[in-house]
Amino acid sequence: MKISNKIIKDAQYGDSEALDILFKDYSYFAYYYALDILHNIEDAEDCVQKSLNYLSKNLHTYDIKTDQYYGWGRSIIDKVIKNKIRDRKRYMEKYDHNEEAILSLTDTNIISNDFTCMLSQLERVIGKEKYKILMLKIEQNYQFTEIAKIMNLSLRTVKRRYSEAIKESREYFGE
Repeated sequence: MKISNKIIKDAQYGDSEALDILFKDYSYFAYYYALDILHNIEDAEDCVQKSLNYLSKNLHTYDIKTDQYYGWGRSIIDKVIKNKIRDRKRYMEKYDHNEEAILSLTDTNIISNDFTCMLSQLERVIGKEKYKILMLKIEQNYQFTEIAKIMNLSLRTVKRRYSEAIKESREYFGE
């Protein structure tokens, strides 16, 4: 969904509906962007929270005349991701002498990477559109009506593709 300057301006003036639209759109982008780089669900969610916090505090500084909202938003999530990577490195250096801590961190990353790989495989199996609908519904807790607006599809089409995505996912994972 392309965020209009009117929505941004309304959000800057405190319109809660405009803020909601802005945050949902940004959250979706930021989450998958961070997940693609970090390969860790918890870290990606943490980055989204931190970047949303930054965005909400600094939205008034965004200059609508530049018409570069997505570039501005990406620069925010980039900074947060870089900080997360630095934190990971510091954590590993701090606990380098503790073999148990390294093993437990490695186990967590292996599980997270396996899960990320499973999600990537699922996207290839069911297709990008159905995958996006599935993630918006399950991961982001969006209502079907919201998904229909975001994806510019009819409500009926969204429900049908969601149902197909669930069925195909179960078949793929053997449930």
